[in-house]
Amino acid sequence: MQAQLKYNDADRNFDNLFYVRAAKQYESIVEKGDDSQEVLQRLVDSYFFNTVMENAAKLYGLLFSKYEKTLEPEYIFRYVHALKGVGNYQLAKAIMKIYTKKKDTSEFTVEQLKDNDEKLDELLNKQPQFYISNLGINTSVADFGTMYYKDKIVFSSSRDSSKLETRLYEWNKQTYLDFFMADTNDLGADLTEVIQFSEILNTRYHEAVATFIPEGNIMYFTRNNYTDQDLGRDDEGTNHLKMYTAELRGGEWTEAEEVPFNSENYSVGQPALSPDGNFLFFVSDMPGSIGGTDIFMIELLEDGGFSEPVNLGPTINTSGREMFPFVSGENLYFASDGHLGLGGLDVFESELTSKGFGAPVNLGKPLNSNKDDFAYIVKEHTKRGYFSSNREGGKGDDDIYSFQRLDEPCKQTVKGSVIRKANAQPIVDVNVELFALDGTSLGKTKTDPYGAFTFDME
Repeated sequence: MQAQLKYNDADRNFDNLFYVRAAKQYESIVEKGDDSQEVLQRLVDSYFFNTVMENAAKLYGLLFSKYEKTLEPEYIFRYVHALKGVGNYQLAKAIMKIYTKKKDTSEFTVEQLKDNDEKLDELLNKQPQFYISNLGINTSVADFGTMYYKDKIVFSSSRDSSKLETRLYEWNKQTYLDFFMADTNDLGADLTEVIQFSEILNTRYHEAVATFIPEGNIMYFTRNNYTDQDLGRDDEGTNHLKMYTAELRGGEWTEAEEVPFNSENYSVGQPALSPDGNFLFFVSDMPGSIGGTDIFMIELLEDGGFSEPVNLGPTINTSGREMFPFVSGENLYFASDGHLGLGGLDVFESELTSKGFGAPVNLGKPLNSNKDDFAYIVKEHTKRGYFSSNREGGKGDDDIYSFQRLDEPCKQTVKGSVIRKANAQPIVDVNVELFALDGTSLGKTKTDPYGAFTFDME
C-alpha cells in the first residue's frame, strides 16, 4: 500500500508538471528496483522537460537500451535533443540515422527525425552573423521574453517583486513570473532602471510575454487561467494558459479581460502583433494543431472583434513545438525544436512574401546554442534586438541577451568543367584560374576526377 501511494504521488506531481518533485520520487522508485518502461519514461521526461539535459541524455540512453522496440517516435526526438543539449552532436546524428530507419516516424514530422547529417554539419559550421551580450539586469532566476513598449522594454521575471506573500512555482521551484519594465541605453545593448510594470496586472500566478498596439495603449499578454481570484482548471485538473488584454486609461492599466478564443481545454498565449497592429500571432495547442504547440494568426477587425484563428501550416509548424513568434514586417521570427537545430529551442527566420511564409532558416551560432534560445525581437533598421536563453554561462535560469546582427557576407559560387572538344570527355587535374574583370586573379584550383571545378567566393 505504501509503495502504491508513492507511485500515485509521483504520478500526480508529474501530471501537474511538478517536475522537480517528480524526478526525485521516480529516482527513489528506480533505486528500489522498478526500472519498468513507464517509470523510466516519466523519470527521464521529468529531467527533459525541466532542461536537466545531462541526466536526460544518460537516462534516454538507458531507456533505449532496454525498451527500444516499444518506444514511440517522440522519444527518439527527445533523445536527439538531449544529446544536442550536452553537445554530443556525433551521437545525435547517429541516433537520427539509425532510428529513422527502424521506426515509422511518418506521423511525427520533425527535421530531427530525418537523415540530416550534411545539413547539421552545415549548420554547425555556419558563418556567425551575431554579436551577443548577456545583460546586466539578469538575476539568478528566470528573466526572459522582451517586447518593445514605446522607448522602453517590458519583460518577465521571477525576481522578487516585493509581494507580501512569496509563492513558488512547483515546476522549477522559482517564484511566479511578473512583468517588469526597463530603460534602454543609447546603443540598445543593455537595459537599466528596472521597475515593476503594473501592480494591477501582476497577480499571484504567471504573467509573461506581452505585445502592444503601435499607439501603446492596448496590450495582449499571457497568464495562467486566473480570473476573479480563482485558478481555473479543465476536467483533468490542468490549469491552461490564456491570453488577456488590458487598456491604458489615465496612466493606469485596466483589469485584464480574456480574449474570446481562449478555452478551458487548451492553452493560448505568447501573443505578438504585426507592426501595423492588424494581425495577432500567438501560440496554442488548440484542436487542429500539428504538434505540441503551433503558431496561429488572427486578424483584428475594425469593430473590435477577431477573425477565426488560422494555423500557419506545415511550412512553419511541425510535430514539435513552435513558440514565441515575433513579426518585424519583413520576417517572422520564432523558436522551434521541430526544425533542424542545435538543441532545445532554436530561433528561426521566415521571410514574409506575397505567397506566404518562406522556408524557415536557422539563425545559427552564437545566437542559437545547444540549450533553449527563444523570444527574439529586433529593430530591422538597426539590426539590434534581444533574445532569451538558458544556455550555460548565464547568470541564472533564463537570461536576456542583446545582439547586433552583422552584415551577411556576399557569397558566390562559380562552377564549371573542362572537357575535350574532340570527344566531350572530361579532363582531369587541369589548372584553372578565375579572374575579375580588371584582370585580378581571384583564385586557382584544379579539375576533379570528373573534370569539374568550383570556386567559393566571398
